Amino acid sequence: MNVDLRSNRVIVASLCTLRRCAKLWPLLLLILLIPIIRTAARAASPKTLERRSKGKARRTKFRAFVREQFPAAFTLGEERFGWRSHGGTDWVALPDSLGPKAVVLIHGVDEPGKCWMSLAPELVRNGFPACEFRYPNDQPIRDSSAFLMTSLEELRTRGTEEIVIVAHSMGGLVSREMLTSPVLDYERWRNDASLPVVRALIMVGTPNHGSALAHFRFMAEFRDQWGLFIKGEGHLLNGLADGAGEAKYDLLPGSPFLTELNARPHPKGISLTVLAGIASPLTHDRLDKMAGTWTKTLPDSCRPMVTDLKDELLKLTGGIGDGAVALTSTRLEGVRDHVTVNGNHLSMIRNVTKRSTRVPPAVPVVLKRVQAIWPPTPQK
Repeated sequence: MNVDLRSNRVIVASLCTLRRCAKLWPLLLLILLIPIIRTAARAASPKTLERRSKGKARRTKFRAFVREQFPAAFTLGEERFGWRSHGGTDWVALPDSLGPKAVVLIHGVDEPGKCWMSLAPELVRNGFPACEFRYPNDQPIRDSSAFLMTSLEELRTRGTEEIVIVAHSMGGLVSREMLTSPVLDYERWRNDASLPVVRALIMVGTPNHGSALAHFRFMAEFRDQWGLFIKGEGHLLNGLADGAGEAKYDLLPGSPFLTELNARPHPKGISLTVLAGIASPLTHDRLDKMAGTWTKTLPDSCRPMVTDLKDELLKLTGGIGDGAVALTSTRLEGVRDHVTVNGNHLSMIRNVTKRSTRVPPAVPVVLKRVQAIWPPTPQK
């Protein structure tokens, strides 16, 4: 009887301990995350920038060496890059004639090709041809911008005179670089009618001032390559054909690339829109409730730590953005059309599956901006 009683007491005590742990795990996780967030958000020192520059150069050199040694394998890995068009239900090869107007979709870093699954068919249903530009998104962003510019010549030869660019995440930086780079000189080529005229650039979740999560790019790269493998497009050198990870250095806050890009004026005659997601679950009321729970659970000596943690989280809440890009990072000085929608970095623009009937909040906003550039023709 006494043994059973002691056993029951042990079980009850264990359950109470597990309950306390369940309440404490968010606190422990956040304690671990805050130093990482603080360190990543801190401005990089000149020594750090120099180290990153050397690291980026080493990656580029290594990729060039592998390309030289295995040219055939590299060519095979690059076959997936370029244009494809949406036929209304799925992606198809680019038709010989596109028509005078088209919406160009540009994905971000390590995107396995699903970010347009909700927007592309909606554009086609509304009479706007949708073309996706696929590129080696792990290479330096400047290289991707140069590739975009030369690829746009193909659209022009197929009859496209005007385009609206919709760019997700890093795709917005690729587009901005192409439009404003004095080296590429988009305006001259546009005036020569060699390229379609860009009427608008709509940026969705673009880290215009960088993202500290670029440090963890390797996880997105694994997802990208795994997605290709599942589709039967896996290849030994796919990872290097996609770039050697140089884009990571360009995406970090304070990078030389971002500093130079953001110092330039915006492109002339092009409508600019920024869409930003807000996915933070940390409201002031929720933080008060969490802090109250932690205060009751932890010893009295830990209460000052709870207060400090709550204050730090309050600072982060307003700028946490879509979970990958801070809200403040999406903003561009002089761009008034800045729209926030509820959703994380992906859910704001796409559903998880094609069967879902949910309308991602950014989709109607994008469609409205495209229709403002090309108003529907009234039926007689």
